[in-house]
This record gives sequence, C-alpha cells and structure tokens, in this order.
Amino acid sequence: MGPPLLFALALAIACPAVRAQTVDDTRLRLDQTGERREAAREKHLVEDADTSRIVIDEKTYSVGNTASDVGEALYVSVEKRAWADARRFLARYEHMPDADPMLLHYARGGLAREDGDLHGAEREYRDLLKLQDEFLPGQLELARVLFESQQDRDAETLFTRIADKLPTADDKAAGVRRSVETFLAALKRRRAWQGSFAIGPSYNDNLNQTSASETCLLIGPDGTCFINRKVPPAIGSRGVNFEGSLSRREPLSGHGGIYLRSFAFGDIYPGHSRYNQVTSVTQIGYDHRTAHDTWAIAPTFDAGTYGTGLLYTAWGGHAEWIHDVNAVMTFKLEADRKQFRYKQPGYDAYDGALRDAFATVWYQLPRQWTVFGGLDLVDKNARDVTQGFIQRGARIGVVRAWGNAFTTYLSASFRYRDYAAYSDLLEARRHDVERNVIFILGMPKFRFMGLTPSLTAQINRVRSNVGWLYSYQRRQISFRLEHTF
Repeated sequence: MGPPLLFALALAIACPAVRAQTVDDTRLRLDQTGERREAAREKHLVEDADTSRIVIDEKTYSVGNTASDVGEALYVSVEKRAWADARRFLARYEHMPDADPMLLHYARGGLAREDGDLHGAEREYRDLLKLQDEFLPGQLELARVLFESQQDRDAETLFTRIADKLPTADDKAAGVRRSVETFLAALKRRRAWQGSFAIGPSYNDNLNQTSASETCLLIGPDGTCFINRKVPPAIGSRGVNFEGSLSRREPLSGHGGIYLRSFAFGDIYPGHSRYNQVTSVTQIGYDHRTAHDTWAIAPTFDAGTYGTGLLYTAWGGHAEWIHDVNAVMTFKLEADRKQFRYKQPGYDAYDGALRDAFATVWYQLPRQWTVFGGLDLVDKNARDVTQGFIQRGARIGVVRAWGNAFTTYLSASFRYRDYAAYSDLLEARRHDVERNVIFILGMPKFRFMGLTPSLTAQINRVRSNVGWLYSYQRRQISFRLEHTF
C-alpha cells in the first residue's frame, strides 16, 4: 500500500475516534456539579429550621408528668441539645421504676439522631407516638428524621398533617409553622425539575484536531522530496458552546424513587459545520436513598452528532453508589455498559460494546474550598479490533467559592489508552496519552435576569506513538451565561 493511500485511509478514521476524549470530563463535571449544588441549596434552606422547640403559654412543652428531677433534667438537656448531659441523665433515669416511657423514647430518639442512627431514631419516635399519637414534639422529630433519611413521601405526609393542625392565629406557634413550611418547601424542591443551561460564544484553535505534521517519505539522491506526507494545518474558528443538565425525582414509598437525569453539551461552528459536535446522555431508572447512601440503577441512552448528522447511538445500563463518609467527605462509584452503533457511512468499524467505571472522592475544606479526585477505567471493543482500547485515567481538581462574588473550578485529567491490536494500516499498535485541563471562573457578582456569566478555558493535549496523525493540542475558550433552576 502506497504512502498517499495510507495517509488517506488513516485520516478518514481519525475524527470519530478522538472527538469523544473530553466527553467524560464534561459529563462528570455536569453531573457532579449539579449534585453538589442541590446539596448546598438544601442545606442552606433547612439549616436554620428548628422543629425541636415549641412554646405554649410561655412555658416549655413538657413530656409526661414525672416529678423526678432527673427526668426534668433529661428533658431540658435534650431540648438544649446538651447531649453529654442527656446521656448521663438517661443512664440514671432509665433505671428508675417511675420513669416515663414517653420521655425515654423521646430522649433515646434524640440521642440516636445525634449519633447518626436515623433508623434507631425513627424506631424510638414511632414507639413514642404509639403511646400518644398526637404528641406534637414527637411528630415534629419523627418528620425531621424521615426527611433526613430521604423518606420523602412519608415526611411530606407527616409535615402536612402537622401544618394542618397548627393554629394559624397563635403567634406562639409561628416559629414551628415557619420550620414546618421550610421542610415542606425543601421536599417540594426535591421532587421538582432541577438543572442548568449555559450558552455563549467560544473560540477553538484546532477544530480538526490535527497534528499539522509534515514528513518526507521518499527523498531523491539530490535531496528532492518525491513523496511528502503533509497533514492539514489546524483550523481555528469562533463558534457557540453550550451545555445543559436536567433532572427530576419522583419519590415512592419508603426510600425509593424514580429518577430522570439528562445531559447535553457541544459546540456549533457556523463557518465550519463539518466540525459541529453534540453529545447527549439520558438515564431513567430507580434509586434508593438513605441519609448517607444512594444506590441507583437505570437504562441509559447516549447519542452523538458529528458535522451535521448523527454519528452514533448507544443503549446500555448505568449503576452508581454515593456514600457520605462523614460530614466533609463523599465517595461516588459509577459504572456503565453500552453498545455503540455508528450511523455515518464508513464508521461501522467502531461498532461495539463499551464498559466503564469511575470512582470519585470529594473533600470539603475550610473557607469554602473543596478538593476532589478520582480514577477511571474504560474498555472499548470495536468491530475493527485495532480500534478497540483499554483506557486508564486519573482526575484531580479543586473548587472554591469566593464569598458570593466569584467561584473557581480547576481540574486536570490524565488518561492512557492502549489499543487492542497492531494495525497494518498504521504499521504500529497505537498508544495515546491524553491530558486535559479545565478552568472555569463563575461570576455570580454580575448575575442579571437570572443569568450568571462565566469564563471557561480548556487545554486538551494528546501524544501518540503514531504522532504524525494522532498527536495534537487544542485550546478552547468560551464566555457563557448560565441559568440554574
């Protein structure tokens, strides 16, 4: 096979393979940014809601009729969240023959919740209400535990029942009513449509992801180059960059729910439409949430366009587990299995299954700093075995909120792709090393009409042992306006 034909065939297969390299970074960022944003919103909404105290006739509402000083001290300790004292008084009180069972359940429930044992707290509060169903402090505490343990439907039912019974004209119950309304608003927020959309102008200095290399393959005795392999130069162009996310969850009984999650992102270049790129990912499935864990499983559908036509579709399955290790650390593990089908002529050699796994850890530091990092593994099969590969990667990043004025996001990823077989066409077994750096400056200080401006800069560099064709560097910058809801 002559060098000109070799180049022509190799160039024909370059575009669809390399265009997907930054897709994972964008999808992970959109997914994880949305999750952290909603968690922060909910925390801010309910952090000041205190359902633990109610004042009636200017006196603290007391549990039971005990005259014991220990019982009274226990109740006051629980109300004031003095948990060390509460444990000490409970240890004495529960051995007293005239101990009030309502107070015992109330105190044990509060201590269990403080220890993070929401299942135990729920059990104690339910046992308390079996003794006196209309006991308002017990109802309030149970409703809050149901909220924190992600039993949304049950929590909403109980909070609504409490709200309906609170006197509307009693100023002394106004604080409790505000707290109940706060939790009901948070529950409504949980099941509402949530997402974001950002769009704006961009500039890409290497649309065609070319190495722009030039190599003389055959030199004559006098130094004349008879066969020159020249890769086209880089094309730079202005365009439009956009990305969006959309999600909703409908709670079922207990901890379960049905969720929808969708992402779409891409670049449009009006003057060079053959390089347009759009990617979408959609999941509809079941999840199970507790206070510290979320499990989810769903069918997933991916679609990607290249130029002005559909490039591929991919049906598959998605599973994930999110675990709150403690108050400042979160771990997420997710995996997919998808079957890719390429639609454009000549690209069916890429048809095949893809399996991937991503592990990510977030750690919150003081002063509104968050650091994160992760590992990923991708195994891609292809009809043409030389286009299959195994990819191993690592990611690290940091997020900082500078008060209410600015936010910064910086991430870097490193990935090594080892292709499955030797290619006679390329006369090599391909190995690529990819580095991707993303910096985003959000400017909420300049928010207007519900839109937040942001500046994004991205550098993507690939180094390949088939460097004349697959090595390249691409830089892109965009200014977007983002709306979140």
